[in-house]
Amino acid sequence: MKIFSMLLVLLASLSATALRAQTTATPVITLASGSYTFPSSTTITDSTSGASILWCYVASGSCTPNTSYTAAIYLNPATTETICANATASGDSVSSTVCHEYTRAEAQTATPSITLASGIYAMPTSTTITDPTSGAAILWCYVATGSCTPSTAYTGSIYVDPASAETICANATASGYTASGTACNSYTAGTTISFSYSNGKVTMSTSIVGASIFYTLDGSTATEASIEYIPGNPITVAPGTTINAAAVQMTSGSNTGVAVQNGQATTSDWKTVLSSSESQSAPYVSSYNTPRLDYGPGNNTCADGVCGIPTQIGMVPNQPLPSATGGGTATNFNMTTENLSGAGGGLQVLWPYDTGTVGCDSCTTMIEDFYIWPQYTASINPANVENWELDMNSWNVAIPTYGYLGASFQCSIIDGGWQYNGQHAPGWTNFSATGFSSMTKINHDCQFPFGTLSAAITSATQQSFTVTPNVTGSVTAATVEPGMILLVDNEEILCTAASGNTCTASQRGWAGTAPATHAAGALYSGSVHVQYHVTFKPGDTSVCKEDGASGTAVECVFIDYLIVNNVKYDFHAIYGTQTVGGVPGYSALTVPAYAYTYGIDRVFDQKQIDVASGIGSTSAPAQVGEYVDRDNVTASFGVLGSQTYVVP
Repeated sequence: MKIFSMLLVLLASLSATALRAQTTATPVITLASGSYTFPSSTTITDSTSGASILWCYVASGSCTPNTSYTAAIYLNPATTETICANATASGDSVSSTVCHEYTRAEAQTATPSITLASGIYAMPTSTTITDPTSGAAILWCYVATGSCTPSTAYTGSIYVDPASAETICANATASGYTASGTACNSYTAGTTISFSYSNGKVTMSTSIVGASIFYTLDGSTATEASIEYIPGNPITVAPGTTINAAAVQMTSGSNTGVAVQNGQATTSDWKTVLSSSESQSAPYVSSYNTPRLDYGPGNNTCADGVCGIPTQIGMVPNQPLPSATGGGTATNFNMTTENLSGAGGGLQVLWPYDTGTVGCDSCTTMIEDFYIWPQYTASINPANVENWELDMNSWNVAIPTYGYLGASFQCSIIDGGWQYNGQHAPGWTNFSATGFSSMTKINHDCQFPFGTLSAAITSATQQSFTVTPNVTGSVTAATVEPGMILLVDNEEILCTAASGNTCTASQRGWAGTAPATHAAGALYSGSVHVQYHVTFKPGDTSVCKEDGASGTAVECVFIDYLIVNNVKYDFHAIYGTQTVGGVPGYSALTVPAYAYTYGIDRVFDQKQIDVASGIGSTSAPAQVGEYVDRDNVTASFGVLGSQTYVVP
């Protein structure tokens, strides 16, 4: 019995020992086998309490774990790598060995971005393709419908002009990367502008999202600064009238352009009589008669993103419009008390594009279109006027002292005609025939048109007439030109063709005035219609420097063209183009957008009257003046397309 009991004790002891001698759990390598973009890492865990893990790595195959695991393992194989691990715990046998294999996978090239979004557009248009992956080579293709496999190397802007529809696809590859996904954008050719006529009125519309319509009635080309068409408000026009219209992109994403309108050139919209006599300056007149535009309420603020600040000027309130009879609408003006220190005498009227808190910082184009007229009364003679300017300077409305640096255009017989100051030719350089040969591009004589009729206009339908420009001393006023509006008595006449001093074709009774007969010797004054167009590349400082050729890198104002009456000076053709930020087609004629503490203010326009030396004094000021009419300013994202309609 004693022996049997001892055997039972021995068997129980052996059974307990056998139960304690279990196998340690196999470790878990958390990063599963597979292909990955490296570097990466993995951890190893084991469910057996107190287990010690050993691991090893090898380029391929398997290995015997021999390194104690203490923390996450860094993985960055050239091509492949195997991680193996096992574990042991006190009283337990060694676990099985687990191995995971990793293969390096190439990163994928980013999918290209086709900058022109899918949609309906006025054709032709263009698009560019970009890819953020460094060194990526882009392939593209196009097809009328559906999709295509990119096969053509992308080298620059793509011209888009489908008959009805077109799809552009693109992908990209880069060294060390796999090929990108393929992006496709689809474009539909839309009718730029539709016209309908009923009961003497024309309605216009466009299917292009974010576009506004601007139009002209005088035969001139429609631009962003023409008359803005208000949807739902048909315009009244006479049969046979030619309407030129342009669809202008006024929105881009969440950004919206700015359009300040003064409507059609007409005597009822004429703004003011301006005089160069500083001693007359004072903020004593009111009722500036321009809708939707303020000359600023003071305190360095602007409305609608556009404002004006006249300084050192003499205002002559309630003057009649210039006419032989002295009749017409009295003009008024509202001026502020701000000064533009250091900008010189005369009239300074500023039209900022970017005032820091209002305006359109993201807009890519700006245009200004205005008419300017000479004042002709017994005391104010345009022969005394020596200067008027179209400037693109830097000015910051947020700085109390105002910043003022440089200008781009100035027309003055004091200085020998048109001048330019900018990146192309830092320092004032003449454009006119009296200037340097390399800059002899603009020969407009800078003189205002006024004088008398050489012979009577004997009927209300007579289209051709001859004028005698005024001569005062050595100064001869400008003669008639195509695109000029002449005011004779109280009739406006649009001159559409001219030869010498003869307007050979015209539209009588312009802007709602009444056609009439006019006697020989009747006084006339003519407008100078000015338009300038500039382009911006917001954020790009690769071309311009603050001081022209040196200094801080700043944004550029790229000057596209200047129109004086119907003569267009296309600076793309005259001075050529340049590639900016990889995008071709920017004008080579530029002005730096100067930078201040409050950031870049790109452009403003200045209208200034100077007088010839010796004319007038503080004690006996000479009054010289001019009117401003239809001063339209638009900052936008460009013209999408144009169409013409002749009213039946």
